[in-house]
Amino acid sequence: MEHLVGRMLSIEITPFSQKTVKNYLNDRAPLLKFDDGGFERFYKFTKGIPYYVNIFANLLQKNIVLNEDKVKKEFEKTLPILADHLKQKWGELTLNEQKILVTIITDFSKRKEIAEKLNKSSGSLGVYLNNLQKKNLIENDNKGIYKISEPILKYWLKQEYKNKGIFPYRSD
Repeated sequence: MEHLVGRMLSIEITPFSQKTVKNYLNDRAPLLKFDDGGFERFYKFTKGIPYYVNIFANLLQKNIVLNEDKVKKEFEKTLPILADHLKQKWGELTLNEQKILVTIITDFSKRKEIAEKLNKSSGSLGVYLNNLQKKNLIENDNKGIYKISEPILKYWLKQEYKNKGIFPYRSD
């Protein structure tokens, strides 16, 4: 008897434009009432990524005017929920990968700068940088500049540092 192994398909969905997100929310979440600043902030936080648009929209208060400040407060309050799947990814990273991400978040984004900050040789970072790119957590603009490609991860890590004074490194 043959055994079939299931496979989850992963499809990359391009982030939606502001106009598409606004139309989508007007159609699917008519109880959300944004002023212009509130919608701008909502879009900035979600970057138009459908997964985040849906989750964050479902967590927002309904039937009140959501201005920039209210959206920011709600985002900070719901960030642990938005970042839930990323916390698992974070925990699966090696300590070196975690340190590279934090280094990139704190504005050291060239390979040489990352290596200097971590007191490592530039060549020794290749495996870690490639792994982070394969996991879609960072991207390289082909000019040697690395940046976080997962905005909610960046927000969550910064919030963790702000609230606890340390980044949630693994304890290897």
